[in-house]
Amino acid sequence: MPDKYLYLIADWMTPGLIFELSDDELGYEVSVGDAITEDHVYIPRNYMGKPVIKIADYGFRDAKMSHIDLPTTLIEIGNFAFLDAHLIERIVMYWRVNKIGNSVFRSCYALSEIDMFGSSDNYSAVDGILYTSDYKTLVRYPIGKTNIKDYVLPDYVETIEADAFSEVSFTSFTFGSGIKTIKTYAFYRTKDVEHLSIPDHVTTIEYYAFREFASLKSITLGSGITEISSYVFDSCLSLESIIIPFNINFIGYGAFYFCSNLTNVYILRTSVDTLIGGSLFMFANTPSSMKINFIDHQTLELYKVAYHWSSYASKMQVKP
Repeated sequence: MPDKYLYLIADWMTPGLIFELSDDELGYEVSVGDAITEDHVYIPRNYMGKPVIKIADYGFRDAKMSHIDLPTTLIEIGNFAFLDAHLIERIVMYWRVNKIGNSVFRSCYALSEIDMFGSSDNYSAVDGILYTSDYKTLVRYPIGKTNIKDYVLPDYVETIEADAFSEVSFTSFTFGSGIKTIKTYAFYRTKDVEHLSIPDHVTTIEYYAFREFASLKSITLGSGITEISSYVFDSCLSLESIIIPFNINFIGYGAFYFCSNLTNVYILRTSVDTLIGGSLFMFANTPSSMKINFIDHQTLELYKVAYHWSSYASKMQVKP
């Protein structure tokens, strides 16, 4: 026996995990491997004498766990790390995490809480919702957090991160006074909300932002945006009508692709202003009965021969 006390710290590890040494050989990244069917996964702090510092891209995709213990050594969570991990209920990260990839928690339907222990330079969590440390960006609202139905975005949030509200269900959603940017896939497959009003201080809505927002019937676009990005309303199956305000200069590729119930588009600009630029397939796969409505006949005639608009000439009319 040793002649003085030894302090031993347990470092639990679930068998079957896969570890790969990082390119700089400073630590390991981990993926689920044969532990994919385990209900509770333990990731060790160290492996082969070096720290475990990253969850690999797609590392725990389709994992069947309901609980996971992340190590205190973790620095990064890779892109789509927990994609389709339907049963996971809670994620607890520690203060060293300084990088979280794209769409990390997409389709984590049971996830009701994201927490962070310690003070991270890059991230914070409040009421189970993940933000950047300055609270200006909402990074992820957990899909399984169902206790709030009428959601009001805090005024301090300036950016809604990619995938932040994807597949979340609300009865209503109200933007706060600070919001400026809505990133790609921010409301991908968001459920139950039927009406949205984009505030005038929003200046950027990225492509795919509202893709497959199936319950959305109407949306009011604020005066701060100048274009409707590509595929931004792709497959919004309940969208019935939309007013394109004076401030819109451009409609992107496939912007309203497969909006199968879109019956009326209202263009507020007249021929006094420059025409709105169009793109291929901006109204592709919309109903044959859809109408594009203009203020006057002079404006209508100009759009009938405009590039990318002429293919929709048969749908054009002066607003009744």
